[in-house]
Amino acid sequence: MENFRQIENNFLKSLDNFDVSSKESALNTFHNLWMSEEKYFAHYEKRKKEGFVADRFDYMRKTFNTITSEEVYFETYEMPELWDRVFYSKDDNTAVVLAKNGKILTSYQIKTTIEKTFKKHIDFLNAKIIKMEVSDEFSRQIESIANKLALF
Repeated sequence: MENFRQIENNFLKSLDNFDVSSKESALNTFHNLWMSEEKYFAHYEKRKKEGFVADRFDYMRKTFNTITSEEVYFETYEMPELWDRVFYSKDDNTAVVLAKNGKILTSYQIKTTIEKTFKKHIDFLNAKIIKMEVSDEFSRQIESIANKLALF
């Protein structure tokens, strides 16, 4: 699936603007992986209020841990023509959604199940969802970042 790989490649390119040389650098550049700095902070504040995260570092760490999960889906919508990539962690019941431009749309804890979440998208948005596998290169790069974050 070409679009699935395009999202992957776009996200890997976004990592050029994410500095993990220190905890402070990572915190100061994490918003570069999102659709915009404003959207990142809005999502962070919402997740903190929900009790999903303790602080910005916890949010970043949980986001990368979810992206390293083995369950990943390709979700498409016919009207308008959109496609996203959904990473899902069974262990934490969390999801991270990447847009086709490779930027993070959201990172959150699922309050029900992934199946119920997808069913809503299928029923109301006419979405199609396919379970996919990430490339070895993508896995290596994301796991490397997650491992660096674990050291801080």
